Amino acid sequence: MYPALTPLFLLFVFVSTAYTEQRFIDKEAYPLSAYTLSKKYCSRIESQKQLCQAYTISYVDSHTGNLPSFMRGVDTHITPLLNTYRKSDPQKLVTNTIKQFGDTISGDWYDNTNITLFAKTPRTYTLSIESDGYSGGAHGYYTIAYINIDTQTQKQLSLSNLFLPKYTPGKCSIKI
Repeated sequence: MYPALTPLFLLFVFVSTAYTEQRFIDKEAYPLSAYTLSKKYCSRIESQKQLCQAYTISYVDSHTGNLPSFMRGVDTHITPLLNTYRKSDPQKLVTNTIKQFGDTISGDWYDNTNITLFAKTPRTYTLSIESDGYSGGAHGYYTIAYINIDTQTQKQLSLSNLFLPKYTPGKCSIKI
């Protein structure tokens, strides 16, 4: 309806996200090391066509001396995501897709996940899990999720742990 507004809206979302991340945590105060794991498989379908699938995951290194003490149990929250990555098999996906669709499909498919420290309060810290990818459809995908963790117990917090018991929408009552 208003095509000129779409780029402005996307710019607003990008700038807001960048500002929010900077506002919630000082990245220089927590210079965390990270690991990145990748795997990729390609199969030629015809002389001019191939199908590739790539998986990448980047995550906070939970086994170095650089890890702040409040994050001592962070690996319990990262491990399930790493297990999902380890189970992903790009060769199997490509082979099965080619069997199902033959030479009607091709391209570069990917799935990227990035796990970072997003925010820190005296009693909590928040991991950000951003994922983006493309798997042959009309458009790609992007998701972002947050895991709030108690610094003392290292347990994941639910919304009921974060908000006062009589919380009503429209009133911000956060326990920090």
